[in-house]
Amino acid sequence: MPAMRWEGETLDAERRWLQKPLRSSGGFGIAELPLSASERGPGSTVYAQERVDGSPCSALFLFVPAPILLGTCVQLIGEAWLNAPPFRYCGNIGPLPADNAMTAELGRIGSALQSFGLRGLIGIDFIRTNDGIRVLEVNPRYTASVELYERANGQSLMAEHCIAFSPKGWQYSVRGNAPGSQQIHGKAILYAERTFAVPADHPWRGPDFADIPTVGSVIPAGQPVVTLFASADTEPECRERLMELARASAPR
Repeated sequence: MPAMRWEGETLDAERRWLQKPLRSSGGFGIAELPLSASERGPGSTVYAQERVDGSPCSALFLFVPAPILLGTCVQLIGEAWLNAPPFRYCGNIGPLPADNAMTAELGRIGSALQSFGLRGLIGIDFIRTNDGIRVLEVNPRYTASVELYERANGQSLMAEHCIAFSPKGWQYSVRGNAPGSQQIHGKAILYAERTFAVPADHPWRGPDFADIPTVGSVIPAGQPVVTLFASADTEPECRERLMELARASAPR
């Protein structure tokens, strides 16, 4: 995992660092730490984490208690086409086609996590680099990407989560994608570019939209507006469809 530093610990000035709040989620409050902070280190309400170049991704496991890797997704982080602030979580695309090297490395990570007695759905956020996987965090819960796996294989993973806690959970195995369902699915969170009141004639209707705001509610600039969904045969095509949907449905 990337190096981390806490209050009172100095930072290596030869590395790049991010400042992350102790009480936050979804990328809220993350910012670059200036080099001038290297001598004094992070403050009492934040920690510092080394910035690593690569592709932000996530993996989903079901621990029963042995870890079953359900798949991986690309994470959308700070995307300008979604008006998302830097470092802000704004969606996922997947599940991605199997990659043998990454699957093997995630399998080793899952085996290591098994020693903590985890059970049920477990998400892992990581950076995929040229040298392999750098784990950012482990989320022992139903994660934001789960609904994409549910769309892909046509089954409720909350039901699988519950079964994993049953006395016979260790006997359970998750089936793969439903027959003929090999599409890539994507979700994207559209953020408000400016403060606005939701009009009665808003465009967010139908199965491509969720988390639809109430008519008349005021959404401040930089806050989430609505969630978009799309599917395609490949990850680049799915991303392009999400981008088209974002352009067509952005608040006027």
